[in-house]
Amino acid sequence: MRGIEVKFNQERKTVGVESGMLTIHILDNNGDSRIYIGAVDYEKQKELLWCDWIPIKPGDKFSAKLTRGGEYSKPCRGKKNLKIERPKTKLEIFREMESQLKKKGFL
Repeated sequence: MRGIEVKFNQERKTVGVESGMLTIHILDNNGDSRIYIGAVDYEKQKELLWCDWIPIKPGDKFSAKLTRGGEYSKPCRGKKNLKIERPKTKLEIFREMESQLKKKGFL
């Protein structure tokens, strides 16, 4: 699994999840700017959180770099037992549609 090394001001975190979706959001709402870094782990059915809408301001430094995985920073919070399903990939959707078209004789 790949992860993302995030540097925000003087803080560095390596975030990632073995089987899931990692999100980094930067929100600006009329000058109220914030950053969120979290993930959803489909295998463990839990949400992980590293930055929970932390305020940011002009001049703050932020960078993100793709890593090859390894050790991840400990999340500050997590919710378990969420009943989350992994979304289908475009290839899975294509194959399902292809199968349906073949059954109907269009392919």
